[in-house]
Amino acid sequence: MCSSDLFLQALSLNCFSALVLFCLRALLPRTVVLALALLSSWGGLHAGQLQFENATVSTTIDGKVSRDIVTLPFRWDLQYPGLAGSAVLEFEFMADQLPQSPIGLYFPKLGSAYVVSLNGVVIGRDGDLLVSGGQDTGKAPRLMPVNSELIKPHNILRIQLRADSGRKAGVSAVVIDEWGKVSALFDEYRLWRVGVPGAIAAAHACLAVLSVLLWWWSGRGRLDGAGPQPIFVFSAVALFCWALRLTDSIWETPPLPWPLWGAVPVLGLGVWGCCCAHVCMVVAKWDDRPWATAFRLWLVAILLSGLVGRKSTRLNSSH
Repeated sequence: MCSSDLFLQALSLNCFSALVLFCLRALLPRTVVLALALLSSWGGLHAGQLQFENATVSTTIDGKVSRDIVTLPFRWDLQYPGLAGSAVLEFEFMADQLPQSPIGLYFPKLGSAYVVSLNGVVIGRDGDLLVSGGQDTGKAPRLMPVNSELIKPHNILRIQLRADSGRKAGVSAVVIDEWGKVSALFDEYRLWRVGVPGAIAAAHACLAVLSVLLWWWSGRGRLDGAGPQPIFVFSAVALFCWALRLTDSIWETPPLPWPLWGAVPVLGLGVWGCCCAHVCMVVAKWDDRPWATAFRLWLVAILLSGLVGRKSTRLNSSH
């Protein structure tokens, strides 16, 4: 068996494993992952750790202001599907609930843009609250030091949010604890949320380059005079699209404005699925079966219909 065949078989296994991981990621709520991380890191809540469960929220949508009490996590797209706006969340706590050592404020998710203030003093901000569709800060956890001089007997933590439709804006959890403990939790969650997807995306990009090189090399020195094998082009496109999909999950500032950029990773995911199916068919030697052509056309039809539906949804939610 030649090295190119081994590469294609390895790629087909990679496609299957990536599909399994994608399904698990979609089915497993991030709140479950966060709860497991809290339990594994700290053995549950302990004395001195403050984790908020409820907040008073004031939302503004199309100039209309409403006020309510919400339970964290606060998910904008579930509360106000198809709408964009802003929100202000307020949390109240007493000084005797905090540890005596230096403390920090940890957010597993905070977006689409935010300004965090404690007793009227800004302690953290990122993104522009006034520019809709800009940087999405919710794709990475946030960690903020808290100056002990700001702590009063009665404290008010205020979070201002810009919420873009369709970008999973909101606040997942708010934790105040000793700096060393929240920093450790931040590093662990950031590793799995940002570091691991980034490393996998880089590996897939390298494999895409290798596929292009194999495509070029496959046409050299062949006795039958045939050109390069197109299967390597499909494998390169599949690998690149999967790398793009993973990169989008950690890319806070995309090159295109939202919601236009929202269609790009969706298209990439669809192209990845179609190319993976074609590569697997070739490896299994099913590409010459009578139903192969109809199956390819069916995949392309699903891809185009999904893209059109996704684009129209994004455009409607932006108005």
